[in-house]
Amino acid sequence: MVRALALELATSHWADQFDVVLVGFGAEFGRFDRVRAVSDVPALIHELWCRRLRAEALLRNANFRSFAEARCFEPTGTWDPLVVICGPSTPESQVADLLDVGSHAAGGMAVIAAGGNGEASHTLRLSTSEDSPPLELIGSVVFPQQIAVEELADLDAILGAAIDRESVASSAGFEAGSPRPGRAAGLSVAFESAPGAEVREVTVPVPVIAEPPPIPPDGESGTYEVEVGVLGPIEIRGAAREFTRAWAQELVVYLALHPNGASSDAWATALWPDRVMAPSSLHSTASVARRSLGQGRDGHDHLPRSHGRLALAPTVGTDWDRFVLLAATDRPDSWRSALELVRGRPFEGLRSSDWPVLEGIGPSIESTVVDLSGRFAGVRLRAGDPRGAEWAARRGLLVSPYDERLYRMLMRAADLGGNPAGVEAVMAELVRLVADDIEPLDSVHPSTMELYRSLTRRRTLSPASR
Repeated sequence: MVRALALELATSHWADQFDVVLVGFGAEFGRFDRVRAVSDVPALIHELWCRRLRAEALLRNANFRSFAEARCFEPTGTWDPLVVICGPSTPESQVADLLDVGSHAAGGMAVIAAGGNGEASHTLRLSTSEDSPPLELIGSVVFPQQIAVEELADLDAILGAAIDRESVASSAGFEAGSPRPGRAAGLSVAFESAPGAEVREVTVPVPVIAEPPPIPPDGESGTYEVEVGVLGPIEIRGAAREFTRAWAQELVVYLALHPNGASSDAWATALWPDRVMAPSSLHSTASVARRSLGQGRDGHDHLPRSHGRLALAPTVGTDWDRFVLLAATDRPDSWRSALELVRGRPFEGLRSSDWPVLEGIGPSIESTVVDLSGRFAGVRLRAGDPRGAEWAARRGLLVSPYDERLYRMLMRAADLGGNPAGVEAVMAELVRLVADDIEPLDSVHPSTMELYRSLTRRRTLSPASR
């Protein structure tokens, strides 16, 4: 059943608008675009975690409630959904973890797996009457499909096979029929051939979205063999050899920020927005990128070969992925580790620098870094650590040098440290950055001016001011 579902998704009319990841299948589906088979489930779980956190950041910064809403207004590949299908050979424990992490409807992710205990169910009674009413089920309106009487005999045989579990061997380490609390609910569908006839009922599992598992303690992925550094000047760490062509490196950067991959048209337009490149040039750029990245410890290319669409292997990640994981915790020490990853303006050194802005990736990174910088600076201020607060604010200014919220943090840090000259120096630095030639102070935000005046007119530091 799940194999038929995978084939349907891979070959559907809309197959070029979403990605499918298959777990526990063979390699026979690899010929389809936007379909990939995965054997390393822990790496996939980490990839889903990163995608989920990136999705939440994108939705927050774009002010959308879900990927579905975003696709109505911005028909770009940024909002393409991802479907993970677990085959019958996937271990039960890994299925449970995939369901926990990947069932994120708002973020455009779904995980499909066979199984479940059927403790909770919804029952649909579909009759042959002409006036069968629509039924609202799980947030959707379902209209029953009318089935001809002569088709019910075959349907009855199918249902009989579906509910016959005696002939199915149980999975290793998991008894057939034993419940797994909190993992799935069942959808019971009942059919009756005619009014008053015997009702046949079969339960189909429906995944329940559970709370996500805890983030790894230190925020480190432990799965990246190659890391693309975008939180400052572009760096590619762990590649097999130097990139002999700059555009090949730019391709790797683009794909690293599009973990679901990109069509040849998409990445070619991003890298050369004003030119139409020959297919031979695109092919050679991808080949150089593949040779430069090399192969992973498993012997497979970090940039797998694919026709018409490229995607990096899960062995390649970014320092932005690590930043997101660290920032998502509630531990200030992890926040500091995240801010230590910031080296300068994101994507500095890219030849083609428009796509991070046009796709909203660059602004999302800047906003997230500044937000974390302010939070950590506030924690250090409350702890009476002016140097730590100054360090945190300066990390945020590396990515957003005009953000006055961070300058206000610097003023408070100088004031906390008993350094009036430091308050003046911060204000002078800001004025040099934003002022015009006529009225310099008019260019400064009123909140900044109010804080500056409140700090400079006090002659002594008082506990209430801290």
